[in-house]
Amino acid sequence: MALSHEEIMRILFSARPRLSAAAWIVARDAQAAEDLFQNVALKALTKNVVFEHEGALLSWATVSIRREAIDWTRRRRPELPGLDPDVLDLLDADARAPRSEE
Repeated sequence: MALSHEEIMRILFSARPRLSAAAWIVARDAQAAEDLFQNVALKALTKNVVFEHEGALLSWATVSIRREAIDWTRRRRPELPGLDPDVLDLLDADARAPRSEE
């Protein structure tokens, strides 16, 4: 059975520190990390994605917030000192790599 909107929000907000930290590690900007978290939460509710269980939602949210943080950093590259583009490419490749169930 798919998670309801209320369950999705409860799960995401309970994982907020971890998800925001994943964004901050890449973006190095606390406000951007918060904005990215909100974007991912909104996408979880508005996209045509069905989450069957908490693990699927958290996996999707973690990958999504890292990708958004990488994109955010790339867009601001001229104005912000940050991670080298090669490092951003490695982070992006790692985010896209399939994960085995642990």
